[in-house]
Amino acid sequence: MTGKIEAVDEDQSVVQVQGTSVPIVATSSTRYSRGLSFKSLKPGMEVKIVAVLRSDGKLEALEVRSA
Repeated sequence: MTGKIEAVDEDQSVVQVQGTSVPIVATSSTRYSRGLSFKSLKPGMEVKIVAVLRSDGKLEALEVRSA
């Protein structure tokens, strides 16, 4: 998915992307493009996230890139 980040919850390692109602969880295995990390993600940033649906209904980010 591609979109702007609406919110970042650093305590839960979760981001919310505009146009989606499902939280996206970053894990220790989430890969980031050069120059990005979870801490560098901010509301308003345009990102492309490759994710899979988990059994708890949340999306798990496999890869995060600048869009």
